Amino acid sequence: MLQLHVATWALSLILFVITYFLYKRGIPKASNIAHMILRVIYILVIASGVILIVKWVTTPGVVNTGPIYVKAILGLIVVSLMEMIIIRTQKRDSKIRYWVLFFLSILLVFYYGYFIIY
Repeated sequence: MLQLHVATWALSLILFVITYFLYKRGIPKASNIAHMILRVIYILVIASGVILIVKWVTTPGVVNTGPIYVKAILGLIVVSLMEMIIIRTQKRDSKIRYWVLFFLSILLVFYYGYFIIY
């Protein structure tokens, strides 16, 4: 299940960049299709994350589940910021604060995932 979660995250990040640049270049049809596919990938990321959380929390011997919940909340923030950046790009609004929050959140997610939890 962890491999599915990592694969869907990687796919969502790649598709996020593709969708962002399609909206930036003003290609509406292709960007809308990529955006809809990205939203389906978001659902897969969240579903696989919920399954991992349930698996880790119900494992006997796990004492401190706090970092798992913090990582889950940060993951939801990353997905939300990805969507906000895409929508702001589509509307041609300023989005610099969302990019800053996005990079900070994704660094924290990687830190929690690779150094705190494991």
